[in-house]
Amino acid sequence: MNLMNKNVGFMLLEAMVALAILSIGIVTVMQSFSSALRVSKSGYNSTIATFLAQSKLSDLEREDSWTKENLSGDFGKAYPNFKWEAEVSPVELDKLIPENLRTRNIEEEEERVGEENKQEVNLLNLTVSWVERGAKEEAVFATFINAKKQ
Repeated sequence: MNLMNKNVGFMLLEAMVALAILSIGIVTVMQSFSSALRVSKSGYNSTIATFLAQSKLSDLEREDSWTKENLSGDFGKAYPNFKWEAEVSPVELDKLIPENLRTRNIEEEEERVGEENKQEVNLLNLTVSWVERGAKEEAVFATFINAKKQ
């Protein structure tokens, strides 16, 4: 009879070990969910920054506001955590094409096009920044803009 009693049910030690293993598993799963939420939020913010940058680059180019002095701001009440800053610099077209790929030399090109018809191009770098988990994040976007002669 004593032999039959030993095989029935769990001992306290077995139950504690099972509970410890179960607890470790639950903690691991919860950490995975937390990590997935952080990555999802980060991806969401990056996507929002990309769409905001595309919109701002379009606005700057369309309104010629990239020629103004103040090239920074925010995106209004809809996106209060996002800010933007732009920097414009002139680009020498001759330096964009490597020398070994040029079909004409610079003098021939200037004679053909003429100095007054030569295109001026600017590089517009737009930085969109936001705060995520207490740290500043940013994404930089660049485009070339044809400088219109007045």
